[in-house]
Amino acid sequence: MTESCEPKEEYVTLIRDDCGNTEFVRYAIAGDGNCGYHAISLWLKKNRSDYYNAVATAEGGSTPMLLHLKETVQYVDRNKDLVKKNCGFSDEALNRAMDRVKRGQWMEAEELSIICCAFNLKAFVYDPDSKSWTLVIPKETATDIIWLYNVPNSHFDLLEPIGYREENTRKKMAMAQMRRRRRARSQPKNRQGGQQSGQQRGQQGKK
Repeated sequence: MTESCEPKEEYVTLIRDDCGNTEFVRYAIAGDGNCGYHAISLWLKKNRSDYYNAVATAEGGSTPMLLHLKETVQYVDRNKDLVKKNCGFSDEALNRAMDRVKRGQWMEAEELSIICCAFNLKAFVYDPDSKSWTLVIPKETATDIIWLYNVPNSHFDLLEPIGYREENTRKKMAMAQMRRRRRARSQPKNRQGGQQSGQQRGQQGKK
């Protein structure tokens, strides 16, 4: 079965963002009222595949991440104070998001902010009408970036800078290698080195 988050088509579009990207792959998401959630689902599938696959196995069906993402927004209802502390949302914004989820309505700015906060993301949202970007960063510690194409009050598609995943993978591998080197430098000398030192001390004692 084809997953609902899979794009209907994909093509290259020329857009300039504040990060210096000028060419994006635009993944055209099905317009079924959940396009914002499907766009984020597709990003997770591409960039956090282990997490996506774990949720897909647990949820099953053709929309494995849709229910999970909506439950992430509804989590706010039971943990409002914690979410406000970590992400700085107002009661009004949280209530609007939860109300739309309960009514089965499409995703808007508040839901996107909550999901970005939960997944430690920052979002660049492109408005083709004004040809401008809106930056969503609910948490300053956010590292990964999701780019979205948003026709106001109408539709979301996923954008991906050409070469982004390859470059992101390269950076993560370099960081992992750096962490391994740091751990190796911080470890004590090996046993062989310690035994040699003991032998040397014994010889010095005999003298």
